[in-house]
Amino acid sequence: MNQTIRTQDTESAAVTALGLFYHRDDAVKLAEMLNTDSGQINGVQVLDVDMVNAALQRDSSDRGLATDSSESTPTSMYNNGFWAYDLSASSVMDNCSSETWIPYMSGYGGIGILMLQAKYFF
Repeated sequence: MNQTIRTQDTESAAVTALGLFYHRDDAVKLAEMLNTDSGQINGVQVLDVDMVNAALQRDSSDRGLATDSSESTPTSMYNNGFWAYDLSASSVMDNCSSETWIPYMSGYGGIGILMLQAKYFF
């Protein structure tokens, strides 16, 4: 668990499945890079901003693919590797009257990381 499995080509890209385990601070760093810094690391843009915004449901014109196609109004979406759920569709969240998309990562074994904006904590 001290090293990431990498591809054998010249790119040596990290394999993001089948044995990649995050430490708690890895998840925090990843969330910070995506959620707060919009795909930047140390001020350098490493991810496409439009794709990050679409994946995190910041772009209402690109929600992605509906994952609950039986519903007339989608409550769950998948976009660029991220899942999202609309809290206003929840029967538990009675006080959420407008669309509130919560993007999250869902991994093997039930690991889930919600990408909540700071406004939800204060």
